[in-house]
Amino acid sequence: MSRHHGSALQLTLALAGSVAMLAACSESFDNPFEGTCSASVGAPVASQPGDPAGSTRYPVMSTCVAGPTFGTLRNDGEWVVAPSTTDPDSVVITFSGTYTGTSINGGGPTTLNLTFSGLGEIVPNQGITFVGTETFHGGTEIFDGCSGSARVMNGVFGSGAQWEFNGTLTANNNEFEW
Repeated sequence: MSRHHGSALQLTLALAGSVAMLAACSESFDNPFEGTCSASVGAPVASQPGDPAGSTRYPVMSTCVAGPTFGTLRNDGEWVVAPSTTDPDSVVITFSGTYTGTSINGGGPTTLNLTFSGLGEIVPNQGITFVGTETFHGGTEIFDGCSGSARVMNGVFGSGAQWEFNGTLTANNNEFEW
C-alpha cells in the first residue's frame, strides 16, 4: 500500500512541476537588444506613391551586430528621406522592413519585423546625422509574437551609414535560443 502512496505522491509532484513549468513558459520576458550597424547606401531612386512630397528613396544594405544573443542580422531595404516641414536643415527618415538572421537550431532564416522613424540634420561635407526609434512587431521562429523598441543614436548617413541601437525585445515565450 505504501507503494501506491509513493506513486500518488510522485504523480502529484510531477504534475505540480509541469504546471509550474507551463506557467513560466507562458510568461513574457524582456531581453536587451543592442548593438551597432553599418551599411552601404545605393544611388537614390524615385519616390513611390504615398511617400512625402520631395522625398527620395535610398537602397540601404546593412549588417548589424546585436550582441551574443542575436548575433549578426541583415537588414536590406529602402530608406525614405523627406525634407522637414519645420526646419530647412532637417530631414525625416522612415523605413519599414525586417532584420534577418539564421537561428542556431538549424531552422531557416529568422526575421524580426520593424519600422523606423527618425530625424536627421544635414551636416555639410558629412551627410546626415540622425537619431530615431525602431519599433519591433513580431516575426518568424524565435521572434514570433515579439514586440519592443530600440533607440537609434549616433547615426551618420551619406555614401555609407552607421548607427547604434539600444532597446528591449519582449517575448511571449522562452525560445530566445539563437
